[in-house]
Amino acid sequence: MRLRCPGSVLLAAILGVGLPVTGCAGEAPTGSAPSGVQDSGGAQACQDGAVLAALRSQSARPMRSVCEFGAVGDGHHDDTQAIQAAFDAAGQDSTVVLPAGYTFTQSGVLTVATPGLRVTGGADLRADVEERSEFLIAADRVSVEDIHFSMARTTARWDRNEQMRVRISGADGVRLKRITILGSAAAGIMIGSAQDFELSDSVVMGTRADGIHMVNGAANGRVVDCTVKATGDDGVSVVSYDNAGDGPTAHDIVVSGTKVLDQRWGRAFSVVGGTDIRFENISSDHSAGAAVYLATENEFNSRTTERVTVSGGTLSSSNANSDINHTAVLVYNSREGTTLREVVIEDLDIVDTRADADADIALRAKDGGRISDVQLRRITARGGPNLVITASDGASYTATDITKNGDEWRG
Repeated sequence: MRLRCPGSVLLAAILGVGLPVTGCAGEAPTGSAPSGVQDSGGAQACQDGAVLAALRSQSARPMRSVCEFGAVGDGHHDDTQAIQAAFDAAGQDSTVVLPAGYTFTQSGVLTVATPGLRVTGGADLRADVEERSEFLIAADRVSVEDIHFSMARTTARWDRNEQMRVRISGADGVRLKRITILGSAAAGIMIGSAQDFELSDSVVMGTRADGIHMVNGAANGRVVDCTVKATGDDGVSVVSYDNAGDGPTAHDIVVSGTKVLDQRWGRAFSVVGGTDIRFENISSDHSAGAAVYLATENEFNSRTTERVTVSGGTLSSSNANSDINHTAVLVYNSREGTTLREVVIEDLDIVDTRADADADIALRAKDGGRISDVQLRRITARGGPNLVITASDGASYTATDITKNGDEWRG
């Protein structure tokens, strides 16, 4: 008996969001099975007639299904080789379909290495082996749409590339649309050494590490209208380390209309080494540490952070974990001889920051690091600690139009 995308239905119910689950409920897709195609165990390959017909009516691209290569999709048989064979056989600018209504099982790394390939169909792709659970995109102009990436289980937080649930590496022009990540042994989505990327209308939930992690010179990208929930570390992060082999500084990234909810650890939105980064119309609820964290860290040998804008949004119940000495917004520099500079934080509504936090907003410079040219404007704070803004020696800022519980805040 096949499984009909249980993860996506459950996630929609938990988050209260509409997700693309075509074919996951009701009757299974109909259509004739590929003639005589079976897996090595003799199980009948999946059927794709209705799904292929619908997709072909919308696109003239050459199109093939993983069912043609013996994928079963019953949630028990290992479909790794069949899916990889479909990817390898596909031509440039063609489509590979994982049809809705099936749970395909992945036991090893899957790699998309064909430029312009589109992967779609609405299926659940479940990784059963956490050590080798990666879906790797390693070619330009790949698009992945309406696929649900789930995990059978994880036992620990991992940190190697092959344990990221979805990873873009050295590929430009990649588009991820309406995908869901239901669990990951490491980061949910890792974007590294990639230009001109876009992740939109997607959900990431239950990761061991960051939800969405942009690193190794990721640049000129957008994260739009996504939801991140219950991550084991930062919700949405831009990170640049100053170690050999780590690539250039991440830059020119926009995160808009995105929300981070109910973290187990970490910060909701973070830049730890990055330039020309913009967050707009964001929201967070129950971040473990700071809801917004902008930092240059000596502790992790990060590069400097410069020219960051946070414009519009609501930060609720921030820094909920009392073991983390943060605030709702924390700007931090601990790297000697560097200056974290040119930050604009504006048009935020900060609600019910943990009451015993130092303040709603903190600027902390230490160990010879400095913070300068931080502009705070049009910020409304309600509930939470008595102080709105606190700054250490070595940190300078200007503040205009700041209110606390309806009253003008003068510092």
